[in-house]
Amino acid sequence: MINLQNKIQQTNKLTILIMTKKILKMILNLKGIYIIAGFMLFSFLPGHVAAQKFGGALILGMNASQIDGDQLAGYDKPGLTGGLQISYGLKKPWHAAIELLYSQRGSQTDLLVNNGGPRRQIDLKYIEIPLMAKYEDWYIQDGNYYKVNAEAGFSYGYLFNAYTAEDNEKEPIDDFLKNDISFLFGGNYYFNKRLGVGFRYTRALTKLKKFEDTGQLSLLSYFLTFRGSFRF
Repeated sequence: MINLQNKIQQTNKLTILIMTKKILKMILNLKGIYIIAGFMLFSFLPGHVAAQKFGGALILGMNASQIDGDQLAGYDKPGLTGGLQISYGLKKPWHAAIELLYSQRGSQTDLLVNNGGPRRQIDLKYIEIPLMAKYEDWYIQDGNYYKVNAEAGFSYGYLFNAYTAEDNEKEPIDDFLKNDISFLFGGNYYFNKRLGVGFRYTRALTKLKKFEDTGQLSLLSYFLTFRGSFRF
């Protein structure tokens, strides 16, 4: 009887371990992004938001990006960013927040300087999931909101499209790593309870490419973000 119970316990532990591995693998691919998107959209339901201290916002802005190691200096690659943010109120003045963003990154030759050489560009399109802690300050009692906040955290990015171009002749990039982990920090200023603007710096911890001959990772992505937000 004891042996049978031990076997059942071992079987249950093995089942839990297998399921955990499957869930983690699913989160680290595009299916996991769909699950997180569904959760974020569900969080916008009014009753759920009110009951669970959730808040939502629409995000739209621009990235200015570059890649360390590509021989193209400067934040010269503009790109669109936008998506959804869900925040959860912790002990005041702290909030936790998660976002689901479309983000254009990469690098290119200087936009303002024309030295007669070819125009080169690396264009990268990501789905990003930043997870942050926010510290709020400057409380406006009449409007019941904080006017400024500072934020810091980490972000997961999934690269779903990449190409290089020289004088508008495009070629796909097949050897860049799909998964990206970055750290970020920034701040936001709100004109009222709904509308705000923000600045963010993001730098990758994982690099873009692994060269087969040396085994060393190369090319590091980082970018500045200027964006607006509309809070629900």
